[in-house]
Amino acid sequence: ACVWKYFTAENADKTKVKSNLCELVLSRGKNKNDCSTSSMRKHLFVKHSDTFQPLCTQESEDKASLKTKCISNQPTITDAFAATCPWPQDHPQAKALTRQLMEMIAMDMQPFSIVEDEKIYMKKIHLRVYKEVEKTDQFVISLDIWTSKAIDSYLGITAHWVTEDYVCQQFILAVASFTSNYTAANIQCLLLGVLEKWNITCDKIQLLLHDGGSNVVKTAVDTKLSDATCFLPSLHLVVKEGLSQRAVNDIVLTSKRIVSHFKHLPTAKNRFKEIQAEIGLEEPTRRNTCLYMLERLGEHEHDSGHHLAVHQCQLLKIVQILQPFEEATQLCSADSASISLVIPTIEMLTMSLNSIENGSGVKTMKETLLHEMDLRFRYYAKNPINSIATLLNPCFKNKFFPSDALAKKAISDLAELVDEMIKKDATAQNNTLSIEGGSPKRKRIRKDTETNSFYDAYDICTSTPSETQHEVAEETIQQYLAEPLMKRDECPLSFGKTNTICCPELAKLDRKYLVPPPGTVATERIFKVSSGLTENCYRLLPEKVDKLTFIRVNA
Repeated sequence: ACVWKYFTAENADKTKVKSNLCELVLSRGKNKNDCSTSSMRKHLFVKHSDTFQPLCTQESEDKASLKTKCISNQPTITDAFAATCPWPQDHPQAKALTRQLMEMIAMDMQPFSIVEDEKIYMKKIHLRVYKEVEKTDQFVISLDIWTSKAIDSYLGITAHWVTEDYVCQQFILAVASFTSNYTAANIQCLLLGVLEKWNITCDKIQLLLHDGGSNVVKTAVDTKLSDATCFLPSLHLVVKEGLSQRAVNDIVLTSKRIVSHFKHLPTAKNRFKEIQAEIGLEEPTRRNTCLYMLERLGEHEHDSGHHLAVHQCQLLKIVQILQPFEEATQLCSADSASISLVIPTIEMLTMSLNSIENGSGVKTMKETLLHEMDLRFRYYAKNPINSIATLLNPCFKNKFFPSDALAKKAISDLAELVDEMIKKDATAQNNTLSIEGGSPKRKRIRKDTETNSFYDAYDICTSTPSETQHEVAEETIQQYLAEPLMKRDECPLSFGKTNTICCPELAKLDRKYLVPPPGTVATERIFKVSSGLTENCYRLLPEKVDKLTFIRVNA
């Protein structure tokens, strides 16, 4: 205010001011929160009237200037209404805001009810996925069933394929809600409805991958689809059976009690941390498997204060037995893993178990694991889907089959497929030539001499190799097997990409047999996203879970 030009505030008491004209001290109020300039203006009016009049004039001019400034900055009616008009959809700012809102809903797992229209977010991603799906006619479909904490059941449907550039593609098609029992008829109805939505006919599905449930197996039979069982659940059952041995089960239960002691008692947990700091051990991380629990317990055996019995300490050697199974699980759970890993994984696990010495308490577990593997895994080496996939993987070829007979059978099956492809190509070529009105030209045979002897024809016929299509197929496979193996960390699809000309049949088969994953891990990962949605929004409707999961995974 202009009045402050004639007064100065007191430093000791903020409620007091001193006049610059007469040095009289005035009070502005009882406390600093209730202070005003009324007493100051009254003092100027009574004691300094000649100064008060210019003050009033200055304040009037300041108010008029401020009013003029506000009026000049106020937008016109046209501008005000134009500012409220929505941007067109192709406007850069509209696109940016749409993208940010979509990311916010998907990343923060928010319900669609926070916006007026959800179609804008689904349409773009749905169109992008649809364009990718439309480019191919060979799909592997993986199915899995999940139940949320809200007791809502879902069928996860994921599509896998390889593009013409030999790049693996994977998209979630739906997390469809179950409204009835898990019967084969209901699963089939739900599956066919989702496939119809994406314009995927059953003749485009080369394999249906599932967890081995009888209802899903019957679904594959009813729809006349080739199917395969997920490898990882079988691997889990093998390990579970090995851990069920009485001696091994005792060590597991004792270990769980020790871990539970430190987990539920704060004093024990704090004391354990102090001992760790004294001996220089790192703080334990959270583990959720039997193998990791036993590994960690072995590291902290002497500082935990809960010693295992001597014979139980010897049983900690089971970690050595379980470690290959953990590595196999990690290998087959990778995003780039294919079904061609199944037979080599089984063979490597068998070799790893046989290389472990029979120690105290370990022999029985080892024998049990080998027996369960033979019982549950013998199917995979005889299944053409697994054997041909392993043979087509340039990292494995025919080196990991359990017997020579199975390797020869796989080579014979692959030769038949190559033979069929050669026949189809020859038929297509002949049909093209007949339509064009021509005939296949024979290659001109070059003669070393210019003689026209009768026996020259005999020499030409006997020197020309006569190969059937089946022999050509076998020769192609033998040449492929004779080449050096690729390194195990290289992408097996790179062979098909670089050999589309010299081995076109094998390259085409790579796109078919190296697509299926070893299990339904991809669908299970999708369920983790859905689980996060239902935990944050417990009352989220199932159809919203499907849409939000679709955006979150495919965005």
